[in-house]
Amino acid sequence: MAHFREQRLKVVLEGESTDGEESEADRESRGVGLLATLGSSFNNYFQSVHDKRHTTSDHTLSQLPPLDHKIFLEISSKTHQILRTERERLGQLHFELFPQWYFELASGFNLLFYGYGSKKKLLTAFVGRYLSDMHQIVVNGYFPSINIKEIMTLILDSIVVHKGPCGTLVDQAQLILSYFSDPKRKHKSICIVVHNIDGDSLRNANAQTVLAMLAGHPQIHLIASIDHINAPLLWDTDKLSRFNWIWHDATTFEPLTIETSYEGSCLRMLTTMGQSEGTSLRGCQYILKSCTVNARKMFKLLAHNDGRGAGDPDDHDDTGRNGAGVGSKEKVGMTRKAFYQKCKEHFLVSNDITFKTQLREFLDHELIVETGSGTGAVGDIVYIPMNVELLKTVVADME
Repeated sequence: MAHFREQRLKVVLEGESTDGEESEADRESRGVGLLATLGSSFNNYFQSVHDKRHTTSDHTLSQLPPLDHKIFLEISSKTHQILRTERERLGQLHFELFPQWYFELASGFNLLFYGYGSKKKLLTAFVGRYLSDMHQIVVNGYFPSINIKEIMTLILDSIVVHKGPCGTLVDQAQLILSYFSDPKRKHKSICIVVHNIDGDSLRNANAQTVLAMLAGHPQIHLIASIDHINAPLLWDTDKLSRFNWIWHDATTFEPLTIETSYEGSCLRMLTTMGQSEGTSLRGCQYILKSCTVNARKMFKLLAHNDGRGAGDPDDHDDTGRNGAGVGSKEKVGMTRKAFYQKCKEHFLVSNDITFKTQLREFLDHELIVETGSGTGAVGDIVYIPMNVELLKTVVADME
């Protein structure tokens, strides 16, 4: 580095000499002065870095007010006019690939679309143009309350027309696979379109396992889209072999207006009585996954016995209700004493101390709310502060 600096200094000095009559002593003196200037600049830099008077700003992004959802929609609506001609041309290029996509489906592969922008309009156009003669099941995976149970029930009711108990999710999948293996079946094949298969409500292992089982059948065609960068981490080698994906870059640059329209409402669905805003669905699921097995069973037990029909109907118990029925504006739930007795009956807690410790954790995270004296009396009511539909989604994700 010193060698190059000396060479650079030599070039500068020789370049500044105009008449060639400058003495060697003057040239050396000017070179020493230039080196001193450079050294002073380096020292000034390090001094300014460590100077306490130059402090950084304490303003952070977290201090910004949250963007109102109406304002977000107004801003998003204006993006439709940005590069509209170019986006339409890009869409036309995708339309020209429709025959290739249809050939891949007919060859036994399933299609997975990724890329920047909404792909809902593109996939809808493809299915409507090439698969209109096939029975279709469309799943909006970005919807916060969707769950795999509803999808399986829809297929069983509309395709299989099964009567009687269906068992677990895997049993339901086996019923569907058996139906499409029957040569006398009414529907020869089915197309399942999942917009955002990586949606929050479909990221659990149960949903992906069941969808992979269905996708492995040659008469069940799966077309899906993803938007999350870590979506491929949902599948291990076994699921990937069942899905048998062919990946397509379907970048459209279309606004994700529909896919994100439920985000704001989802964050406001889980509200506590007496508060204007509570924990988000995603936060509730995250907290429950970090709890112990018995703690999650305690939460599920309260959900099944709070009088709103959020859990298994056969598991309901009127003990501990405060008299509020479904649709009532009064609070529903169980008394603290009844909840404790239920937990002991199911061997979830062994003593009152363990029960109080776990209940306190739920109360601190606002997953459970307690009313009454607020001192932990046995007659206080404990309940889960969310509506029935959202509670069903949380409980289904735990199974």
